[in-house]
Amino acid sequence: MGRLNLIKGPDILLKAYIRLSLEFPNLHLVFAGPDEGLGDQLRKKIKEESLENRIHLIGYIEGYDKVGAYTGAEFLVVPSRREAMSIVALEAGACGTPVILSTECGFDEVKEVGCKVVQPNAEELYNGMNSMLSSSKSLKALGNDLRNLILERYTWKKSAEQYLKFLP
Repeated sequence: MGRLNLIKGPDILLKAYIRLSLEFPNLHLVFAGPDEGLGDQLRKKIKEESLENRIHLIGYIEGYDKVGAYTGAEFLVVPSRREAMSIVALEAGACGTPVILSTECGFDEVKEVGCKVVQPNAEELYNGMNSMLSSSKSLKALGNDLRNLILERYTWKKSAEQYLKFLP
């Protein structure tokens, strides 16, 4: 989930996935988000690697389609090069989908429940995805733990309570 924009790191994710695809032949990659300049470059690389049947660029989605994408995913990868706080990680977690985030996503708390936080480069992303797919803890359990963390700390009510603490 995210714009196909250099800052969001889809090129990094593609590079990591290409390597991972050799070890996990049934794993698909879905890019969901508007094209902001990298779509053609990604499509070219996908074609060069003959992965058109396993990598899908579906464009922008919202509402129930977005929820369906989160709940249907094994996990969400957010390889951003820079980001204040990853809203899509919160959304995915609220849907019970585990996440792998770059260190630039501003949401390191996911490590508390076994999700991954890695440097925004292909090697680290590959290692994070491989580790998550090979984990002794099920992806469903990771997702449930992340959902509980989000419900405990990141609902609108919890956020409002935190802001109210700053008022005189």
